[in-house]
Amino acid sequence: MKRVFVNLLRSALVLGAIVAASANALANYPSVLIKVGLGQRLQVEIQQLAGKTEVFLVNALEETVYQEMVGANQRYYAKTFNLANLEAGDYTFVVRTSTREIRQPFSLQERGVALDSKARRDVFLPQIRLQEDAVEINLLNRQVATVRVSILTREGELVYEDVIPNVVSVGRRYNVSHLEDGDYTFVVRTPERVFYQDFQRGK
Repeated sequence: MKRVFVNLLRSALVLGAIVAASANALANYPSVLIKVGLGQRLQVEIQQLAGKTEVFLVNALEETVYQEMVGANQRYYAKTFNLANLEAGDYTFVVRTSTREIRQPFSLQERGVALDSKARRDVFLPQIRLQEDAVEINLLNRQVATVRVSILTREGELVYEDVIPNVVSVGRRYNVSHLEDGDYTFVVRTPERVFYQDFQRGK
């Protein structure tokens, strides 16, 4: 396993397109407005849509109670959600594109909705591309922070780790041709989230 780690480390290449990747991520970032309506209603407006967009609502247990796919060619989305049929409690409205996830928590009460816009969280999603002998990653952080990239076996054994300190954006390509045949998981850790992508070698 040590030999695999060294080969992978020497094969980790900066792609040289970090600025372009960051610009593409920003260009695909929609303008999302979520506000309280009359009674138990939530008003949502999304502008500057580009590509696949998913809108959904989850409860405090992260169980999906509503889900909708927005058309790939749709550039504008607006809807008023009547939440009267849901149980009172804490929920989160989520908008997910190919590059970002916007999460707005709110509380559904007996006669209305309580929403704190300061509790909203915008998270950049890594772009992970699987190839026959390589894994590519592009990621734009919200802040200068350390990003940790790992490759694990199906049993959870660490075969490679790349710690990238104090970066705003990452663009790298990892050569996995030296890995033995089998199932692996590519893991990207940021201060905000942990992302997983399974892949196979030699199958």
